[in-house]
Formats: sequence, structure tokens, C-alpha cells
Amino acid sequence: MAWYAELKRRQWYCINAFNAISLYIKYLNETWWNSLTEEQKQHYHELEERKKIRDREKLNLYLSFIKSACLATHAEEAMDRISDVEKIMRRL
Repeated sequence: MAWYAELKRRQWYCINAFNAISLYIKYLNETWWNSLTEEQKQHYHELEERKKIRDREKLNLYLSFIKSACLATHAEEAMDRISDVEKIMRRL
């Protein structure tokens, strides 16, 4: 971590204004992805989908908690913001 932080601070990793570390990480990820079988790729997609659903459920739980807290304190402005967030969540 300290090595990466120092590189980031001094920007030694920039070669002709390209971030060499991010390009290398992208290359490693592509190599890893291409090495997977179709079953492994499908399994990975399923895990990602489950994670998305779990995260969305957590966010809905947090929103409902905040909404109940706002109702308890009669905070109308906060309720308007929460309803805006809920509209955005429905689009996702």
C-alpha cells in the first residue's frame, strides 16, 4: 500500500501521460477473464447479480429506516429528498 501511495504521490507510474499501473491492472483483469471457462463466467455473472440485489435490498432497508426517523421528527424536506432517491432506485 505504501508503495502504491508513494507512486501516486510522485506520479512515477505516468508514462507519456498514461497511467501505466491502471493499464497493467486492466491487462491482468482481461487475461484472468479470458482464462475462465463459460461456466465460470456464468457463475461470476450470477454472483454479481446476487450482490446487486443484496445491495439494493440493503439500500431500501436504510431508506425505510431514514424515512421512519424523518416521520418521527417531522422533517418534510428530508422526506422529499428520500422520495427523490426512491425514484432513482426504481429506475435502476
